[in-house]
Amino acid sequence: MPARKPPAAFWAALAVAHVTVTALTWRDLRHRPAAGVRGSKRFWRVFSALNMGNSVLYWLLARRPALEQRGSSKLRGNPPCGFGG
Repeated sequence: MPARKPPAAFWAALAVAHVTVTALTWRDLRHRPAAGVRGSKRFWRVFSALNMGNSVLYWLLARRPALEQRGSSKLRGNPPCGFGG
């Protein structure tokens, strides 16, 4: 019995998901300081474009929490409350 091929709509949805996830990853890399990323930002751009799973690895492993970022503007300045003064 031959294996069924997935319909074209499946491949189109997969391609749209890959482009979307990669775009979100690249946007985060563009706005995140180099100290906020484990490894090279260039490496993560290339690596995330190769496979959608690689973007998931970036989100899980490569991003440093705000407290780990050296020189982060989030650690200095005004408190994070929304009330101006």
